[in-house]
Amino acid sequence: MSRKRISMRKIKEVLRLKYESCLSYEEIGRSCNIGHTTVGEYISRAKKTGLKWPLPDKWYQEFNSGPLSGFSSGPLSGFIFGPPI
Repeated sequence: MSRKRISMRKIKEVLRLKYESCLSYEEIGRSCNIGHTTVGEYISRAKKTGLKWPLPDKWYQEFNSGPLSGFSSGPLSGFIFGPPI
């Protein structure tokens, strides 16, 4: 079973709600229309990759190149980033 692409906009919103608004996983899930478990997975993956809020300019380029570009395994597995929208 293949993983569904994760929208960069949704990842950014989850991180913003967690670190800027200090919402719980349940509150973030309701706001983003995803499960609280998924919220926890997004935040956990972001921590493992060193993503912090606020995100630096052009953060998506940093994580789309070099050793993290594969996304087939490891903490970025399932994170597919594109340019900001």
